[in-house]
Amino acid sequence: MSNFLPQAAKDFVISSPASRGLCSNCAKYNWAYHLTRHIPNTERDALFQYEDSVVRETRNSGEAFFGLHTRKWRIVPGHDAPYSGSYNVSEDDQTWISLEYGGGISVQKPNPLGSSVNNCSVCDLVIRAARKQGLQLQSVNRVDCVFSKPMEKESMDSFVWGLELRVEGRIEPYWASMTLLGDEETAAFMRPNPHPTQIDLKILRRWWMECDYGLNHHESRPSIWSPLAHNNFATAAERFRVVDVRTARVVRQSPNSSFIALSYVWGGSSHFRLSKRDLIVPENGEKFAQLDRLALPRTIQDAMYVVESLGAQYLWVDALCIVQDDPEDLKININNMNHIYSAAQLTIIAASGPNADTGLPGIYAGTRLLDPLSSSIESIQVTENEPELDLDKTVWGTRGWTYQEYVLSHRTLIFANQRVFYECNAGIKCESRPNKVWKGAKKVRFEQFEGVFGHFRTYARHVEGYNRRTLTYDSDVLNAFSAILSEYSLQDSLKKFCWGLPLRDFTQALLWHIRNFHLTPREFQPLRRRKRDDLPSNGRLFPSWSWIGWAGDITYYTLSRAYKITQAVTWPWEPGYADNASAPIASNPFESGILSILVELASMHIGNQGNFGRDYYALFDDARLNQGSVDCFLLGSYSYADKDKAEGEYNQLRHLVLAVELHENGIYHRIGFIRTTESHWQSLERRDEYILLG
Repeated sequence: MSNFLPQAAKDFVISSPASRGLCSNCAKYNWAYHLTRHIPNTERDALFQYEDSVVRETRNSGEAFFGLHTRKWRIVPGHDAPYSGSYNVSEDDQTWISLEYGGGISVQKPNPLGSSVNNCSVCDLVIRAARKQGLQLQSVNRVDCVFSKPMEKESMDSFVWGLELRVEGRIEPYWASMTLLGDEETAAFMRPNPHPTQIDLKILRRWWMECDYGLNHHESRPSIWSPLAHNNFATAAERFRVVDVRTARVVRQSPNSSFIALSYVWGGSSHFRLSKRDLIVPENGEKFAQLDRLALPRTIQDAMYVVESLGAQYLWVDALCIVQDDPEDLKININNMNHIYSAAQLTIIAASGPNADTGLPGIYAGTRLLDPLSSSIESIQVTENEPELDLDKTVWGTRGWTYQEYVLSHRTLIFANQRVFYECNAGIKCESRPNKVWKGAKKVRFEQFEGVFGHFRTYARHVEGYNRRTLTYDSDVLNAFSAILSEYSLQDSLKKFCWGLPLRDFTQALLWHIRNFHLTPREFQPLRRRKRDDLPSNGRLFPSWSWIGWAGDITYYTLSRAYKITQAVTWPWEPGYADNASAPIASNPFESGILSILVELASMHIGNQGNFGRDYYALFDDARLNQGSVDCFLLGSYSYADKDKAEGEYNQLRHLVLAVELHENGIYHRIGFIRTTESHWQSLERRDEYILLG
């Protein structure tokens, strides 16, 4: 018989609430049964058959769930079963109990139901969960205790055997997923607790080695920095440096040598950055820079220690391996970011803090503190699950430069939320289940980079993921995305770009707009114009027609359907543009960002109903609720397949329009995007006109 079950349950002895470690309210429920009912290979079903026999199923038509209500049942002569509380069960056989606290939990006196929470293992767990989330106990109205069985999908939360606490207060509900901790007999399905204060570095090395030699990890291997794919390979190789962690020196090394890269947040910390004067030229040999290891930021020090612990020798760090006061060195290395991170054997991601002085928690004893919720409910141990890996909630995940570093890295060692994760093409590994690969948790980059890099949809998804991030300097907006664009050019030699937009899909690339899903117009977050702070002419703006000119959360309109787009404008680099001899003379658009184009211009009235009329759908970049007339020109028209039509036939013609505003210098600036019907556009007073769009 399994030792996993409490002795009282094995002997069919119904004890008092106090002896069970429960208050009178929580004692109404058979916690031992519900916590263990989904675990295979135990005698739990035989021992608790009476539990199923005392419930009465009642279905409510049209409801997703149905209720189960317990009745009194005689187990041992002279004893009534105490399980009189009601609980629910879902159609996928999950059960849950709702504990009602009414006006909140009181620790000092009985709760509203008249039961003291003192010495109750369940209520104590609820109190600690509420406090961990920062909830006031008096704001806790209800707690749902969900008893789950293992999920069929392969994901990091697929081992939720036991309990999920949903603490519902006056703010967003807090979920705490708990896993059972059993004895040796049940250890096959359970998990160990990671060490609360220190990471086991041997596990990290094992993950890396398994990925290096594993059969299912061939797509996770780093790329080769090939001269055939790099026009300036010799120049780039001459400027490629790494940190030798054994000697604490910055040395020149072959780009195809084995090295580990670091992705981190500089933040506001003032720390050492490589400059020309740091490079030492010995009488015989290569230039090098000697580092004072203790003077380096904590994150870089810790990364050097991790590299040594993994048995490697070289670390690439942007602040130490690029000469920061050499414009040529900066340009060459920034243009090669895609090669650097793709060729790295591993990328260490420091996502645990706001700056370079945070360090990598857990590398040394006492540098982290894991405090998962845990409890013993009716002699059954439960502990809080590994938190989900959500980099978007970290400072690192909000920074613009780190986007391409993450996307282009084939294998990453991620330090986040006081824990460490290993991620590659095969999936994710975490400390709580170090031998398990969570295949369902692969990051989106692996879906985007598998043979479809030239597709516009992939480009659009990268733009959306990147543009919502922040940059310290607006002038970095193209540099911090250049590795993504370079990778496109490598995979498709015809892919050229003008201010971040692909020439081949230029009309489609103009169809970005302020993100508006699930929002009312008054909830839109305005975009902010980016300024070119790298130029002497202070305050000069990036082109308004490109997404790089606007900081904020945007999306592409063309992602939701397979559109067939017909463009209405001939762009300066396209055949036939040279015929427009009467066009106003503009400087090179690749340098100035000003497009000289012939367009069909009109004025559209946005009525009292706001931006969403019967015949149009207007989204303004500054989130204005415009009522009045706006200038606009026709970009093109589109149609999409109708399910009632034969394959290949399209209908539902719509027009795509850019809203613009004329500035004093005679240059139009984009202010928004409008979708309208063909009949509405035809009803406007239109004229063909050459304009300068900047």
